Amino acid sequence: MMQRLGKNARNIAKCPSAPWLKQEFPLNSGDLSRTRVGFSYHMNETGWLDPDISKRRWSLCNALMDSDIKRPTQLILIAEGMGWPSYGIGYTDGNEVDNENAPVISNGSDEGNKSKFPPVNEDIPLNGGTAGKFGGTKCKVYNLRVSHRETANLLIYDGHVKNMSSTTGRNWGNYY
Repeated sequence: MMQRLGKNARNIAKCPSAPWLKQEFPLNSGDLSRTRVGFSYHMNETGWLDPDISKRRWSLCNALMDSDIKRPTQLILIAEGMGWPSYGIGYTDGNEVDNENAPVISNGSDEGNKSKFPPVNEDIPLNGGTAGKFGGTKCKVYNLRVSHRETANLLIYDGHVKNMSSTTGRNWGNYY
């Protein structure tokens, strides 16, 4: 679709604060190079592979309706991402991950992180220190980019955008 829309349409998926992301879209090349991904914004994948299938509705494995979203004014839908494979962002296994230097996995899987639901009231700083060269940081949310004075822009399910330096567990999951 992007190829039909023209070169300028690709800029929709690229944040001006991430000039290092190249807008190249290789097809069937097997090249998983980070600089060839080209997407600055990624969907919240927290709990997508939860063993409890009743919680997987957030991952669109089953039909999901707007009325199913318990807190549409708080739930993060899309956040600024690093552009690494895979394309999602989400709460990890509770440990900090290095979003700046996440390893590239040859099979295209996520960087070895387990996406789990965080405790509802957990305070989750989005930046564990000064952002690195590419806007990555150490935090409990993998693939997150904090390019704006150590904050990230987040699209909330109800459609508003919020600039945040920390979140809570309830922002990442819909099962509470």
